[in-house]
Amino acid sequence: MKSFLLILFFSFFTVFSLTAHAFKVLEIRNNKILVDLEGEVLERGDYLLTLPGAEFQGRAIVISIRPGQAIGKLQDGNFSVGEEVKRVLGEPSFKEEAIKISLQVKYLNNAISVKQKDASFPTPNSETVSMSGNSVGGFAVIDWPTEMFLLRGSLGYEPVAVKGTARFNSCSSKTSTNCTVDINYIAASAAIRYDYYRKSRLVTWVAAGSGIKFPLNKNSTSLNKGAIGIANSILLATGADYLVSKKYFVPVGLEYHYSLNYSEKVPVINQLALHAGVGMEF
Repeated sequence: MKSFLLILFFSFFTVFSLTAHAFKVLEIRNNKILVDLEGEVLERGDYLLTLPGAEFQGRAIVISIRPGQAIGKLQDGNFSVGEEVKRVLGEPSFKEEAIKISLQVKYLNNAISVKQKDASFPTPNSETVSMSGNSVGGFAVIDWPTEMFLLRGSLGYEPVAVKGTARFNSCSSKTSTNCTVDINYIAASAAIRYDYYRKSRLVTWVAAGSGIKFPLNKNSTSLNKGAIGIANSILLATGADYLVSKKYFVPVGLEYHYSLNYSEKVPVINQLALHAGVGMEF
């Protein structure tokens, strides 16, 4: 008798659990299902499973939450409109349609080449002086989703501090071989980002676009400060986003900027940058 009561209790508990967390399938389209929450709670990353004995057996992962409804992406099997499905807790995952905004710190390695001449008479000695240096900047990034990719924009502060040695006295008003450039830029970029790998908390991506830099403070022993203007570049980037909670993530990335400038007025700045920060989904 005691064993029978225990079996009856656990059977009732199991049925009650399935019923309490059951959701009705409202629509199936493009390998996605729309379910009615019916006053219950689902989170992104949860799994939806068909109940035992259903006509079809399927599994979907919740990718989006709406008021009173949720969207699941089909992973295995199939579902039927009108049937009830149960919830299985899962890890948090990125929303495919979410806007991402992040604040990041950027470690910069800059390389600049400038054409210089010394004061030799009657024919000055000409040379190209190569300079390099490291600096740290910061910027904000927004990733706006579309059907195929994300539109990526950034705005930030980038200091460029480089130095090099000339063969001739072509720097510091043609009195020294020590050449320096120290420029603080407001930098902006626009790119197309493609997420090529997505799994629960992790997304990896590649991007390509262009950048523009507006000089603020300018100091240099190798350039005419009054002639330093806007710099342009092509950028290539790769990186990853890791979700640490339901809304917050940690972005990391690597960028290469190839300069489009070839004059003394705007130095040729080739840049390699490593960046990381914190972001939020909206």
